[in-house]
Amino acid sequence: MFSHLILLLIRNTSRRACALGLSGIVFCLLAASLIWGQSAGPVPASAQKVPASLPHLYWHFLLYQNHLDQAAAQREANGKDGAWLRDHFQKKLGFTDAQFAVIRSTARRLDGELKAVDAQAMAIINADHAANPLSPGTLPMWRAVPPELKALSQQHEALILSEVAGLKGTLGTDLAARLDTFLQTEVARNVTVQKFHHPSTPEEARQSLLQALQKKEVHQ
Repeated sequence: MFSHLILLLIRNTSRRACALGLSGIVFCLLAASLIWGQSAGPVPASAQKVPASLPHLYWHFLLYQNHLDQAAAQREANGKDGAWLRDHFQKKLGFTDAQFAVIRSTARRLDGELKAVDAQAMAIINADHAANPLSPGTLPMWRAVPPELKALSQQHEALILSEVAGLKGTLGTDLAARLDTFLQTEVARNVTVQKFHHPSTPEEARQSLLQALQKKEVHQ
C-alpha cells in the first residue's frame, strides 16, 4: 500500500478527483481544476508512466510509515495490538529502535510540512473557484496555472529533498545505503508515477480536451 499520495479534491459537479504534477512528477495539486474550471468533463491531460525517483520513494515510504504509526496508536488506544503495524518496516530493515526512531521523527515532520503546503494550495484553488464559478452545463474555459501554485510545487519538492538529505545524513552511510536498497527493490515496485503535461496555451488546451473527449468516446 504505497499509493498513499497527497490528494487535493477538485470541487466540481461530479466531485471527481485527479492527480496532476505541477513540477512534472507527482505533486498532486490538481492544477486541472484551475486550467479548466470546475468541469465535470474529462480531465484534458496526457499521462506518461515514469520510474519514481529515489527522493520520491522516500516520500511515499515516510508518509506511509507515519500513517502506520498513527494507525498503531489508534489500535492501542482501543485496547488492540498495534506493534505489528508500527514495526513492520523496522523489522524488514533490521533497524534498532534508536535507528528507526530517526525515520519516525522525519516522517512526522515531513507529513506536517507537506500538509501545510497542501493547505495553502487548497486555499488558492478554493479562492479561484469562488472567483470563477462554473454553472452546470457550461463549457470549461482555459486558465493558466497561477504562479503561486507553481511556487508551492517547488516548495513541496524542496521539503522532500531537504528531509531526505537530513535523514540520510543522520543515519550514516551504511544504514542509508541499506534503506536505499530496500526502497529501490521493495517499495519501487509498488509505486506508480504518472507525469502529466499541462497545456500552456488555449489552443494546446483545446487540442488536449478534444483528445480526452475522443478517448472517452472510444471507451464508452
